Amino acid sequence: CILVSVSNAMGRKRILDGTQAQESGDLEYFCYYCDREFDSVKTLVQHQRTKHFSCDDCGRMCSSVTALRVHLLNAYKRTMKEVPNSLPGRANPDVAVHGMDGIPSAVLEEKAAAAATCKNGRDAALEVEEPESARPPEARSSGTAAATSPPPPPAQALPPPPPPQPEEDEFMPADLSPAMSLLLPPDACSQKPATYQTVNVR
Repeated sequence: CILVSVSNAMGRKRILDGTQAQESGDLEYFCYYCDREFDSVKTLVQHQRTKHFSCDDCGRMCSSVTALRVHLLNAYKRTMKEVPNSLPGRANPDVAVHGMDGIPSAVLEEKAAAAATCKNGRDAALEVEEPESARPPEARSSGTAAATSPPPPPAQALPPPPPPQPEEDEFMPADLSPAMSLLLPPDACSQKPATYQTVNVR
């Protein structure tokens, strides 16, 4: 088992292998051969079996790089030169990695340093956003920044209602009333028309 030393919060160094480094929260599960990250060790191991430990000739999936080497020797009488689908510099079949176990210490230290830098950058960005002294008292006690939302826009006044329109003459169409007012006296438009009685004449 290859071990790596990682500095903890107190400045002391602890010795971790790949699985312990991940479980302590320093690293995500990642594949040594292709650098892809995973949510669980189970999905990581399944990925390694299908992508890196499978035979190109017959498709057989092996449990480790060592098992794949043995399969190639027994079935095809050839030695394995490199691990399939690996990044340059990580294709050496002599490095037997299974899940997070067996990862070289240099790679683990590099990943741990990158994770710590990323975490420190996120923490510093949060502190820069709003210092503790600028927070309102209730946000300081709860540890969360108060939401700063812009003030609501002023309520817009509704437009005044239109002035009441004078009632149009019910006996004269609106489009003729200006023209007729020129021909008739002013009180003629307001008078009711005369009613006529029909008489039958023989």
